[in-house]
Amino acid sequence: MSRVRMVAAEVLRSAERESIFVDEALERARSSDLSVRDRGFLTHLVYGVTRRRNTLDWLLKKISGVRKIDNRLLNPLRIALYEMHYLDGAAHAAVNEAVESCRKAGKKSTSFVNAVLRKASTADCDALLPEEDAVRHSMPEWILERWKRFYPDQYTDLLESCNRILPVTARVNRLRAKREELSLPAGTHSDSVLLEGSVGDRPE
Repeated sequence: MSRVRMVAAEVLRSAERESIFVDEALERARSSDLSVRDRGFLTHLVYGVTRRRNTLDWLLKKISGVRKIDNRLLNPLRIALYEMHYLDGAAHAAVNEAVESCRKAGKKSTSFVNAVLRKASTADCDALLPEEDAVRHSMPEWILERWKRFYPDQYTDLLESCNRILPVTARVNRLRAKREELSLPAGTHSDSVLLEGSVGDRPE
């Protein structure tokens, strides 16, 4: 398993095991010897799996036919499925690296992970999902019920926006530069710009 995916699985495990927010577990992992690019991918994987966890777990149970999956296998499975379903990652790479990460759990476990992800790689995950908003949008039922009650007209927009990955925006320090001087797209505020790619790669 690649270094980034191994760290991502450990961050998710730590957050669950220690009952802490993923931000805290992620902050500790960011201090490891990862490149700027890898730290960005790590953050994307951890937040993405956390954001889509309910949906990923439902799909894994549906595809595997197993109601309770071994905790040692869950996070590598979630990461691989997230990559395949939400990042359009190479299916064979996601499968191979998830299988590799589960070798310590035994041959039976690696065979299980391999079979589930091979099946997932050819499945139409969107078609498998039920109509329930809680599963499709990976949201707790109590929040959805509250939105329906208090924001009936905005309910659909809230659902669509809650999992949207927003661009990183920065405000330009006008004492040092003008927004127009930076080769970056303008944000919604008159002094803001949209940061593309890794923030650490921008000299500004």
